[in-house]
Amino acid sequence: PEMLQDYLSFERMHAAGASTNTGDGHRICAKLGAGMWHMNSFAGAWSNGISLDGEKTMPYRSLKKALGIVVGVNGRRFYQEWEGTTMFTKGEEGPLSLHYGCRHGHQNFGGEWKMLPLPDKQWFVYDSEGKRFGAYMGKDVANNTLQNQTEKTEIDPAIDAVADGYALTADTIEELAALMEVPVDELVNTVNVWNASCENGVDEQFHRPSDQLAPVSTPPFYAIPCIPEILNTDGGPRRNEKAQILDVDGEPIPNLYSSGEFGSIWAAKYQGSGNITECMVFGRIAARELIAKE
Repeated sequence: PEMLQDYLSFERMHAAGASTNTGDGHRICAKLGAGMWHMNSFAGAWSNGISLDGEKTMPYRSLKKALGIVVGVNGRRFYQEWEGTTMFTKGEEGPLSLHYGCRHGHQNFGGEWKMLPLPDKQWFVYDSEGKRFGAYMGKDVANNTLQNQTEKTEIDPAIDAVADGYALTADTIEELAALMEVPVDELVNTVNVWNASCENGVDEQFHRPSDQLAPVSTPPFYAIPCIPEILNTDGGPRRNEKAQILDVDGEPIPNLYSSGEFGSIWAAKYQGSGNITECMVFGRIAARELIAKE
């Protein structure tokens, strides 16, 4: 937790990857004089639901953000909360700087794809239509794949985020805002602006695609508290092309090697083949280097 706050500025977050990765390798390498790089880099962040009592975090991809909006504690939208992408949409070809969506938490900021900073607490707000089409997937979360998470498919009506302890509900946005403890006027205005965008078919604030605009207009209304979620971190000891870990002066530390996202060479990028390929490539390089010494 201390390293997450020092390097990623997250006071609270949920790991969608291995929760057993607690920084032991970083501390070992630091004691041996290794230089560190890319310590602010990670795959993420996106938001995921947490129970109202703060005790349970939802499984990965439990929410379909295309069926509502995400607001901060001020009741305002603050990013493009849709977690699909226009990159692979037919007819949307063109410069990457003009695309939108979420790629492992990276989003379009000023034409560049940056890791998304998220506030400690957010709210996912949706309506009864969103509930009907799986804004909260509950026990059917395994059906929310990367391919279909932006599709509208009716789910089991018995799936209920309120009953599961994750959501607040109210018959009006004003009442919902009061339960959320956000400024009532701000949330009402945010929802009004959003619904007007849905009617006009253009999200002028954050450029969600026109076919991914779902109004929040049919009561009852719902709000699920969310916290940041990340898949993995990429920072760690600096390595060279031989997989050797380097000290603070850039010199190899004898017989010390690394691979993969533990000191990834990719920094703020997420390579197309994934972190596993970097594990395989640099693991192989490290093995060859060691064998050559025998």
